[in-house]
Amino acid sequence: MKQRKPHSKSRRGCLQCKRRHVKCDEQGPPCANCVVRKTECSYKDGPSSSASALDPSSLGGLEGGGSGSGTSLLLPPPREDSATNTAGSSASSGIVSPSSASASASTAISDGSSEPNEMQRKVLELELMHRWSTCTYLSMCSLPEDAHLMQTVLPREGLRHPFVLQGIFAVTALDLAINASLDHRESQIYTRAAMRYYSTASVMLRTWLGDPNSPPDEYWLAFLVSYMAAVYHCAMPQVAIEAEPNTALGHIVGLFNLLNGATTLSLAHVNAILRSPMTSLHSIGIPDQSILDAETRNVLARLNSINDVLHARDNPDEARPDPPLGPLVDPEPLTAHETYRRAIHHLGSCFAEDARGVLRSYCSSFPGWNGKAFGHAVVAHEPMALIILMHWGVLLDRLGKQMWWATSIGYALVAELSDLLQQTDLVMLQDVVDAIAWTRRQVGIHDMMMGAEYLG
Repeated sequence: MKQRKPHSKSRRGCLQCKRRHVKCDEQGPPCANCVVRKTECSYKDGPSSSASALDPSSLGGLEGGGSGSGTSLLLPPPREDSATNTAGSSASSGIVSPSSASASASTAISDGSSEPNEMQRKVLELELMHRWSTCTYLSMCSLPEDAHLMQTVLPREGLRHPFVLQGIFAVTALDLAINASLDHRESQIYTRAAMRYYSTASVMLRTWLGDPNSPPDEYWLAFLVSYMAAVYHCAMPQVAIEAEPNTALGHIVGLFNLLNGATTLSLAHVNAILRSPMTSLHSIGIPDQSILDAETRNVLARLNSINDVLHARDNPDEARPDPPLGPLVDPEPLTAHETYRRAIHHLGSCFAEDARGVLRSYCSSFPGWNGKAFGHAVVAHEPMALIILMHWGVLLDRLGKQMWWATSIGYALVAELSDLLQQTDLVMLQDVVDAIAWTRRQVGIHDMMMGAEYLG
């Protein structure tokens, strides 16, 4: 009689995964599957493992710590969308289309709608790590000096901190879904994988941040994974279709929350970050706005003029010195005029860095610099906040020509906000009309807009 072969099937998963006959990561409650489905997660005899232990099978044999439930909400829950659009190659820096490499994992996973088994997951994660270490890491480098950190140091940290590894896998799976020459089915496979990894990374990171025993000198890793979450959030609209399509502005609000969370984290642990391997950013310095060309200086002056018309009566503070650069941490509330004046000044620094061309993705720091007051104004659709945000969209559009994950987000934001503003009484102001025309022209929307600057 043939001997029965040993297997690694576990009976310790959550009740919900057992009911659906899908593999549970056993890291709950909640497990990653229940987080994705937004369902209650329960176990017959309690969780199968402690909150500080990770089942090695979920990482294909790699050991590490940190999972479970937490209360510190840095990352938003994953979206429920699963249908995807076919996405072709997009402009990027250092990104190569690996059509031959991507075929291996997508072939191994025969059904994109089901979760991969253990062997399929190992094949997929091997491909993802290869892709990260040869291509994807480049799109996370703001400076050439970041290459060693992203290519070598971060993956090794992922062996000790699973939330880092899961973040790497999430971004890399989206890279393959968007940039590789894939058909619709293959793109779905990688997109769904990205969603699963993002979900798991979110749970693990929240738990790690909520653990009082987490080493303070390793909080720079949480900051980097928060940045990965922002990259993921930027890239998802290129492949995902929601049941109720989100607007560009709604998507940006989510991005603001992520980037503000990353900024808050960095401010709370600034010394640890300064001592971390993220040393390349320390000596760059903030660009001087004196390098801006006349056209951009006029654009910023026009924004200040609009702010004066709309809000100077609240507090005539034009005589104050230029706002301090860096994240906004003022103890007292600011007037609307001062909030927008500082935002315009920070926007000018982003345009100056764009002109200097040293630090890629510098404009992603814009939300964190402006504090919660500006973020609340964006959520409330305050006109001045939307006008400033529309100009930030120009920078995002330029970033999208360098970074695959930012492709189309700036264009969509400018198109949506300019259409929205044209329907308001603000078009009675010539400066607003000219501002709309300039931003549309910058992202390539050429139409019969009014405005002397556009027509001239």
